[in-house]
Amino acid sequence: MQQIDRAAQSDGIPGIALMEVAGARGWTAVSERIDAAASIVFLVGTGNNGGDALVMARYAAIEGYTTRVVAVARPDRLSPSAALQARVIASIDVPVIVWDDDPQRAESWIAESDVIVDGLAGVGISGPLREPASSIVRAATGAHAASPASRIRVAIDVPSGVSDTWREGDPAFCADLTLAMGYPKRSTYQPRARHLCGEIHAVALPFAPRLLLDAHLQGELVDADAYRLIVRAPLSDTYKYGRGAVDVYGGSRGRTGAAIMAAESALRSGAGIVRLYADESVYPILAASLVSVMVIPTDDAPSQSPDADAVVVGPGWGVDRARDARLVELADRYLRGVIDADALTVLARLGTKPRLSGWVLTPHPGELARLLSKSTDEVIGGFTDAALEAARVYDCVVVAKSHVTHIASPSGEYAIVDGMNAAMGTAGSGDVLAGIIGALLASGHAPWEAARAAVSLHQAAGRVLRGRSGLFLAEELPRVVAELIDGST
Repeated sequence: MQQIDRAAQSDGIPGIALMEVAGARGWTAVSERIDAAASIVFLVGTGNNGGDALVMARYAAIEGYTTRVVAVARPDRLSPSAALQARVIASIDVPVIVWDDDPQRAESWIAESDVIVDGLAGVGISGPLREPASSIVRAATGAHAASPASRIRVAIDVPSGVSDTWREGDPAFCADLTLAMGYPKRSTYQPRARHLCGEIHAVALPFAPRLLLDAHLQGELVDADAYRLIVRAPLSDTYKYGRGAVDVYGGSRGRTGAAIMAAESALRSGAGIVRLYADESVYPILAASLVSVMVIPTDDAPSQSPDADAVVVGPGWGVDRARDARLVELADRYLRGVIDADALTVLARLGTKPRLSGWVLTPHPGELARLLSKSTDEVIGGFTDAALEAARVYDCVVVAKSHVTHIASPSGEYAIVDGMNAAMGTAGSGDVLAGIIGALLASGHAPWEAARAAVSLHQAAGRVLRGRSGLFLAEELPRVVAELIDGST
């Protein structure tokens, strides 16, 4: 963001003008969400986020809101643009207090306010918040805890303290609304910090498109409806092999449900034919449970090049050592596929990694940690970077699953799908996703496109079910996926 700001100023847009637009548009977003009689306190840091907060405070005061400012420092310690905004605020008699001058009075202002607007620190911080910002954040946290139902908390750009590597226990502002200035920031979509950001609202700023391209923004925020751009219902004259054939390797004693959900999900997601290869010990169970899926004992699997367009390996597969050679064999035989669940554990322990350039890996944080020989805490602490590293190491697309899913490519691109649907945290949800990806790969989509569209479609189905029935079972997802593809939902 700082790079884009500097480039815009080089193009002749003064920093103070950008601040004015950011503050004005930010205030519009806030004023639409609060009561006309609300009292507001603005928390002001030394940088441009603090300047944005001061612009918003000016608009609030002019419109008649009870407005106060708690600052970390006097105007002579603020950035030049923020210092100018501080002088404007003083000219219209908005009450301002510097925290260190009277922390008790400042804390009472925070406690008495209906709306708290955080402009203490932005994306440029490294490490935990320092004083006095950390004390101000603690005061805001305490005020909200005392009366959570009646208070609205707003963060400018990012909640103060939040970064890509924020850890539990580090001081950070907790927002109900985050105003992403210009574009949403990666740090607000890290799984560990996402709950601190509330609703993330992008505030458009007058940057030329060229500046955004020059900044090499490799990340993309994928909407839950983005699947509509590439996923289509089959044409009326399409036959089953024209829709793609998917093979699934999964199912073992006590784990038949995962294989069933992956196979049925692939069918419901558009595949024309699905074959499930399973252990002899569970073949009778699976064959009796599945009507539209061909169930075949693994020992009868063809040894030659398959006629399937994609394969899904891992749901309920088990992790015994015999799987090692089988996974290497499948990676060599199939040009496209999905490695999920147990097969990820098998992949992580292989000495020589197979060629996976046309494949998609779908790890949750623990599986991603095993793939990278790291701790789960390390992976969660830098989720985007972990997904990108795995994509480079395994030379394939990686779908790092969480309540916020990060998708990474070997070339360094990444996409984020903001799920935040607790109902999706149910056993089997990942198996359904693996089946969707397999079907989209089989229909001819490239791994990057298939992964992004599949996660979007998966989340859209979860959103529909959450609206219909609240909590739901993963086995309900495939039917809604089919409805969404068909356009009947």
